[in-house]
Amino acid sequence: EYVLPRALTASDRPVVFEGMSGNFSPDGSSMALIRNRVLIVRALATPLAVFLVFFGSRTLVLWVPETAGELPPALVPLIAINILISVFMWTPNQVLMALNHVRALALLTFAEVLLSLLLIVCLVPSLGLTGIVIGELVANIVAGLVLQLPVVVRVTAGQFAWNVRYP
Repeated sequence: EYVLPRALTASDRPVVFEGMSGNFSPDGSSMALIRNRVLIVRALATPLAVFLVFFGSRTLVLWVPETAGELPPALVPLIAINILISVFMWTPNQVLMALNHVRALALLTFAEVLLSLLLIVCLVPSLGLTGIVIGELVANIVAGLVLQLPVVVRVTAGQFAWNVRYP
């Protein structure tokens, strides 16, 4: 799925397992490690997403000429934005896992899937393939930015608030 954030956060696995055993604290070197990974992922993913928003459709047509005229013009930019938001939310997922808030993460994921399915069912008849992407994007924004980030900031006692301030 998203190879880049997984590769860069793979070294956070000991932090996650440490947290699940009750030894993790949201302050100190563990949060610094997670913060550094976030900055690296954002530094790599943001320019790629910007490129895809502006040139993704043309690049896709160059890569697969059969798609010319077949795909809605907004499709690739919307997918790029959705993936960028997912990349930004990867670290809050890791923080919740590290703090052993697996149930909260599962409930947030369930809410996102439910909202996504509801939106897709409503949007596909009128928008087709673009409706699927819009449904996924809106669910990702609501679940990630509106629900998950406030939970992470609350459970880390504000130590994770830097994630909200720096895009």
